[in-house]
Amino acid sequence: MLLLLDADVCVDLARGYPPALHWFASLTERPALPGLVVLELLAGCRNGREMRTTRKFTRQFQLHWPREQDCERAIDTYARAKLSHGLSVNDALIAETVIGIGATLYTFNLKYFRAVAGLSHQQPYPKS
Repeated sequence: MLLLLDADVCVDLARGYPPALHWFASLTERPALPGLVVLELLAGCRNGREMRTTRKFTRQFQLHWPREQDCERAIDTYARAKLSHGLSVNDALIAETVIGIGATLYTFNLKYFRAVAGLSHQQPYPKS
């Protein structure tokens, strides 16, 4: 099954968090990223150096973008879960992209993603 990483996991990897690095090294297949995760990571950059570092880090991954049908499902998902779970527009699109390709999302943002019916998601490693 295809594995996709959420932004929080990417941040741990990029910062060299040992549990994240150990988990990543143990994978038997290369994970990919939702394209919207790359945009989230870039949005968090505070200067040109961070932007270049983030671009270099994300280039090692295949990207998956939402298709039209994913976007249409995301409208319903967002309308259903925004008020009850605080789901963001980006997270609705990320979740529906993952569902659309039949992948699993590795994330620590379970509070938001629990609201998305049909999404396969899990925490990749323990956090202290």
